[in-house]
Amino acid sequence: MPTEGQLATEPRIGALVAGVATSQLGQRVGDIDGDMGIVVVVNAQGVVLGELRGEAIHADPQARVEDVMEPAPITYRPYIAVHDMAHHMAATGSRRVLVTDADGHLLGVLRVEDVERAQRADGAGGPLLADQQTSGEQQRPNEHLEVMKAVGDRTEETKGNIKQGIGKLTGNTDMEAEGRAERDTAKVKREVKGAANQVKAAVEEGLGKLTGDDETRARGIADRIKGDAERAG
Repeated sequence: MPTEGQLATEPRIGALVAGVATSQLGQRVGDIDGDMGIVVVVNAQGVVLGELRGEAIHADPQARVEDVMEPAPITYRPYIAVHDMAHHMAATGSRRVLVTDADGHLLGVLRVEDVERAQRADGAGGPLLADQQTSGEQQRPNEHLEVMKAVGDRTEETKGNIKQGIGKLTGNTDMEAEGRAERDTAKVKREVKGAANQVKAAVEEGLGKLTGDDETRARGIADRIKGDAERAG
């Protein structure tokens, strides 16, 4: 099924995901398989709760994974175009990212070397982050990555929710309280940001109407929608 502004034949990252080691809450660090350098913590339904990388994998073998994991890691959808993900990974320096379905079920891990290989096979030459202004290439719409940025704005709130839930499940009252505080702080920040966007939108939309500038008015409408969404949560 084609996505906005992109060809249906364009390769998608879902075809490139590889298997990855998993763990569940309550498991000891010493019992996990960290050979890949990443372990994903999932629940019984396979929904991603957190991940362990780097030092976390080599933490105290007796520590429980929920005490050392990074909760609510950023994940990506399988329908994202390989071209877009290549640019995103090059810009962020990401070597491996997690891919899930819309319900958060783990599909696998996407490695930068597989993305680069797919780029070459698809005939895309040159560096992944070529300067589009100097090369004359026009920046194309990047709807899926824009969606991911919007989701990223809510990451801290989600982490707080998950940390609070894990604390409640495991009886760790300190973690539960910490998660609740992080969630509430992130929620306030999101609502403040949404209110700011609504004010900005009102100014732009009004100015556009007064001057007959359709572009400014359209930008104001877009900011208003964005602000409404941020405040609504």
